[in-house]
Amino acid sequence: MNLINVLVDFAIFSGLMITGQIIRSKISLLQNWKIPATLIGGFLAIVFGANGFDLLPLSDMITQYPEILVVFIFACLPFNKTSFKSKHIGRDVGEMYAHVTFGIFAQYGWGMMMALLFLAPLWNLNPSFGFVLGIGFWGGPGTTAAAAAGFSALQGEEILSLGLTAWMIGVLCSVVVGTFMINYFSNKTAAKIESQSESSEVKISPSGFIPEKYRKPLGMETLSSQTMDSLTLHFSIALIIVIIGLAGNRYLKVLWPDISIPAFGIALIFGFILVFLLERFKFDKKLDYRTFSRINGTATDYLIVVGMACIQLPTIIKYAFPFFILMIFGVLLSVFQAVILGPAMFKKYWLEKSLLVFGMNTGTLAQGIMLVRMNDPEMKSNSLSIYGIVDLLIKPITIGIIVIGPILISSGYVFHFGIACTILAFIPLIIMLRAGFWNKKASLRENLNQIKK
Repeated sequence: MNLINVLVDFAIFSGLMITGQIIRSKISLLQNWKIPATLIGGFLAIVFGANGFDLLPLSDMITQYPEILVVFIFACLPFNKTSFKSKHIGRDVGEMYAHVTFGIFAQYGWGMMMALLFLAPLWNLNPSFGFVLGIGFWGGPGTTAAAAAGFSALQGEEILSLGLTAWMIGVLCSVVVGTFMINYFSNKTAAKIESQSESSEVKISPSGFIPEKYRKPLGMETLSSQTMDSLTLHFSIALIIVIIGLAGNRYLKVLWPDISIPAFGIALIFGFILVFLLERFKFDKKLDYRTFSRINGTATDYLIVVGMACIQLPTIIKYAFPFFILMIFGVLLSVFQAVILGPAMFKKYWLEKSLLVFGMNTGTLAQGIMLVRMNDPEMKSNSLSIYGIVDLLIKPITIGIIVIGPILISSGYVFHFGIACTILAFIPLIIMLRAGFWNKKASLRENLNQIKK
């Protein structure tokens, strides 16, 4: 990795974000729809990057940046003090786990059954066609490539093309539909962050700049600059956690080649351990947790632009019409999960948590993070901290589907695989009902009536 290329790449990404901010400050529609400057910069990266006019001299290394930026985000999350004060962390994880597992099994199972019973007979499709919804929407490029390798050569090439196309459509729908949900439900429901009232007096101009009298410090200095700059101390701690996460991921890949434990999950766990030790030895008071939040925010901003710059335009495929129907079904399923099941399954911050899962259901973790930040810029809902734990718990499910799914489908057990995933999608809902975790105040009829208004 050439350091000059890295610096040039991030200088370009920085310029795109600044350009996005200038455009946002001039167009009132973007302000009213709460479109962040980073998202505008991301679209500029698509238009003027390799997939568009090819005017940006970006290096081939940009595909490596998202993983590192995601690890940076999760490395800073344990230093969010509110994540340790929650009395309901067990329930929060349980709710998120049930919500996420429903989405995984529903996309794979219901997608398979729809393709098998309706689409395949009409267009004479391969039985594996419905598998595309899960690997494209929930899985993403990496999962698509892994799943395609499990099929025969010709079938695998089609699965790869369809999966990548599905992912591209999912990302676009995540941005458009997710932004609409934020603007609609944050005004129509009581889904706003409860602590927003604390900052309700802060007047922000339409351009996004905060007037001078309302500004507050980015963080507090905890170390004299005579020894080391305070930001250097905090960034160094975050960087060490990132390196441990990346190194741990690569070591475990060598140790267990068939098992993939994400680097951000390892970084999150180590971060929690480090914070526990710091508090145990009374060293935590020497750190400023708001500074870690700013590092987290910076990494998130760059992740949005970099992630969109990495999008590859799909090739022309021969399954246009049935594929389009399958994609509409997937989007409607994800919207149903977010706006109907979300309020019923999450006791607190249902919109923020549903947005995160909606982003994962229709694109990538980066899209989910972007949607959460649009409605919860201070990350007070702890959605990412909770999801970081849940992601480790769902790994056996996602890995199992990618490993076993292609084997069963290639062996002719298409219906069996689809019906099994369909049934498994209802199990977390039943468990929540039996455990008394279901939010009875958020009935299906009430939510539908609210959408109609």
